[in-house]
Amino acid sequence: MAGAQPGVHALQLQPVRVSDGLKKGTKFVKWDDDSTVVTPIILKTDPQGFFFYWTDQNKETELLDTSLVKDARCGKHARAPKLLLEIGISVKFSISSKKEVSSPLSLQ
Repeated sequence: MAGAQPGVHALQLQPVRVSDGLKKGTKFVKWDDDSTVVTPIILKTDPQGFFFYWTDQNKETELLDTSLVKDARCGKHARAPKLLLEIGISVKFSISSKKEVSSPLSLQ
C-alpha cells in the first residue's frame, strides 16, 4: 500500500482504573453456593486491581485473585440465581471458587 505508515494501527493499552470505592472498601454480602447463610463483608481491591480481599464481621480476611472471577454484574438490580431469589439478594460477583459476593451498590 502506497503511503501506509508502519505502526499506525498499533494497540496502546491503558492501565486499569480501579474505582475509589473498591480501593477504600465497599459493603457487600458474601455467601456460599452450598448454604443460605449470608455474611456481611467489606470488599476491597489493591490499587492495581490484581486482587480482591475482604474482611468479615469476625475480622477474618480472605484474598482472591481477580483472574478467578467468572462473572461480574453491575446495576441497582442485578439478576440473581434461582436459590438467591428465594432469600432476596442481588448478585454482584460469582467467583469460580464457588463463593459469591453481593451488594445493592453498583460498581462504577
